[in-house]
Amino acid sequence: MATETDNTVQNQFKIDTFSCDICKQSFASKQTLFNHMRTHNIDILLSCKYCDNYFTEKRKVESHTNKIHKKDIEREEESYRVKLVNDGGKNGQKQSFSCNECDASFPST
Repeated sequence: MATETDNTVQNQFKIDTFSCDICKQSFASKQTLFNHMRTHNIDILLSCKYCDNYFTEKRKVESHTNKIHKKDIEREEESYRVKLVNDGGKNGQKQSFSCNECDASFPST
């Protein structure tokens, strides 16, 4: 049986938690709750370009990509280097190069 003294000690060391109104999961900080709330809104989730995983933060996408898809990244970089070598200097003319991510063009030097 808990005494009044026991209850006072428990209340003194009680940690505030922040609960999700949707799924009732609890978090130790407002920021963690904020990040969690993004999981309930698919419109703002960030997707991995190599697989079907979604993330709430850019740093998590980058971490996932670097850990899980390292070979895919290396393959992409090698393909880009080969393209630069193969496309450069055709017929003595300067070539422009397109970015695979944003389609921006850059003149060769």
